[in-house]
Amino acid sequence: MYTITKTFSFSATRQLSGFPVDHPKTMVNDITLDITFKLTSVCLNQDGFIIDTDKLVCIETFIGMELNKKYINNVFQFNPTNENIAKFFFKKYKKQFHNISAVVVKEMPGNTTAKYILSHDEEDHIEIVITPHTIEEDFIKFPLSGTQKKHKKKGFSLL
Repeated sequence: MYTITKTFSFSATRQLSGFPVDHPKTMVNDITLDITFKLTSVCLNQDGFIIDTDKLVCIETFIGMELNKKYINNVFQFNPTNENIAKFFFKKYKKQFHNISAVVVKEMPGNTTAKYILSHDEEDHIEIVITPHTIEEDFIKFPLSGTQKKHKKKGFSLL
């Protein structure tokens, strides 16, 4: 089985629903997303490719014109979670590019990746991967108190 991936990135703003009112995600947030399309095939074309990735330019055009630097709640008719965005792109382009086997949405520089994958039973399959981030990243995001500075040396965080 052959596999290639093509990643597109964009920055936008969004506001998620489904959280308690005081949750930070209920506010408008700036985001940068990497959207990776995984294409697979058991054989290659006559030129030795699964697909000429230049044919994916329609995806790049859609992202650039409809999503980049936009408030994406106005674009999507659903709660724009990473999971829903992965499903949207899979469904939108699967008929045009039949070799798509998965779409992965990763929030940058975040720690969550959502993957919408092809299943044999045509049911929705979403995988959520939480990538552990380092204690150092926690300390970059939040100012250190005196107690945190003392415990940082011991290798754990009070956050």
